[in-house]
Amino acid sequence: MRRILLLALVTIHGWAWSRVAAQNLVPNSGFDELVDCPYAENQIYLAEPWTSVITDIPPFIPDLFHECGESTGLGRVKVPNAGQFAYSYQEPRSGGGYAGIFVFSTSIYPNSEYLEAPLLEPLKASTDYYAAFYVSVDAPFTRYTCFTKDVALAFSDTLVQQHLEIGEALDMEPAIAYTGPFIMDTLGWTRVSGCYTARGGERYVIIGNFKSLAETEVKYVEFTYPCFVFLYVEDVSVTAFDPLPDTLVLCEGEALELHASFRDATGIMWSTGHTDTVMVVDEPGVYSVSAIMEDCVL
Repeated sequence: MRRILLLALVTIHGWAWSRVAAQNLVPNSGFDELVDCPYAENQIYLAEPWTSVITDIPPFIPDLFHECGESTGLGRVKVPNAGQFAYSYQEPRSGGGYAGIFVFSTSIYPNSEYLEAPLLEPLKASTDYYAAFYVSVDAPFTRYTCFTKDVALAFSDTLVQQHLEIGEALDMEPAIAYTGPFIMDTLGWTRVSGCYTARGGERYVIIGNFKSLAETEVKYVEFTYPCFVFLYVEDVSVTAFDPLPDTLVLCEGEALELHASFRDATGIMWSTGHTDTVMVVDEPGVYSVSAIMEDCVL
């Protein structure tokens, strides 16, 4: 794990300015806004604009779980008792829904399912972005249980819809990938996050395992066949590192509040020595703020 120190500058002048807050570029990031309630597995398309990279293998399309879902013979999709097993359980990290994908499968299917969504705007060339999502394991903890650490996020310039063979993975270079120990937490949410410098023009975000069956790192409770890893997915975000405008106006006799909110920052430090996310200034000058980010690779 490597720590990254991020720096932002702001110059205080005496003329007009406008401030734009950092925006999450992932639509429906928590899978909460639905066109209809799910009643079966493989219905991620009900959380528009989310879709599946694999569309020609109906049993291998991501699942949508929501508080308004129905648990029937077609699948357990009602939160919190949602998942692959009779006793699956997971509370949402936020809102009322989340998605679910296989990221390892010793079966007749490809190695991973993939979530895909268009970004609200294309990524800008040479701009640094912070990307993150959260996962939790749906595991029965029996002799058929296995775990992995291979889950990642990638960007694409175009919509990706592709046929994959047994054990295959999508041939893409991840922008960020999980780098910790095997993901085994079935109660809490594990964050997958990192920094990415855009090429420019990336329009879609894709989440899954980009390693083939043979390449995937797996930990077995007891080696057996078949075995699979199913992950819940929540709160996907892609945010530009632009917490402050370049210039602001400061009228004589007045003060300004500077807000520096970095997603998932573990520490904030202004050039004045302040460590709060908000600092009040009453003199013109150049001010800088730095943030320490974990799990961030540039």
